[in-house]
Amino acid sequence: MKKKNRLSLLMYLFIPTIAVIVMDYFNLPSILGLKMSNVNYTLIDTVLNVSVVISLYIITFFLIDKRQIRKDDNAKGTADILMLSAYNQCKELSKKVDTQSLLENYIVPKIDFNKTNLDNPIILNLQNNPFTEHSQILSLAENGAISRGDLMKYFEIMELYKSFISLRITFYDMNDATTDKQMGFRSKIINDKNKLDKLLDIEVSKLSRRIKEV
Repeated sequence: MKKKNRLSLLMYLFIPTIAVIVMDYFNLPSILGLKMSNVNYTLIDTVLNVSVVISLYIITFFLIDKRQIRKDDNAKGTADILMLSAYNQCKELSKKVDTQSLLENYIVPKIDFNKTNLDNPIILNLQNNPFTEHSQILSLAENGAISRGDLMKYFEIMELYKSFISLRITFYDMNDATTDKQMGFRSKIINDKNKLDKLLDIEVSKLSRRIKEV
């Protein structure tokens, strides 16, 4: 029931009840010459009791609904903050990994290229660090605090970010590419980074604006 409809119904129940009490208190029917012996007091009493019960129900429902709305707003705000934090970390870490000097001097020496990504803690940490609150974000999404569109963007960014981290480290020497295959990987890495940066900029701007408006 919408707020406006609830208030209207409450008013329609409240005003007649007050009117009956006022009329009885000042004995208006007798003053106006009305025959009160013809009035069914049992019916009036029943109507008044029902009106009071319904009025109390509407008031209680309104208060509960207001608390639920506040709870939903808090959940949406929390979801925005968590996703914004994840995206900012994606921006920071992807920038570091894409800095050739940092990549060659501090990351590549710690990577065993004979192992898969799953067996390289450095790659795993870089891929997963922005998404430490992933389970909570999914829980908020299940409860309706995150729209389908925002959730799809979240998964798109997460997949693109993890793929970029893996490829950029694996092909750390892409600037020295000479063969067509190497040039193809180099082009993909650059395109993926540009796409990732664009998506992150859009989502960070949107979430920041939404958080400030609360």
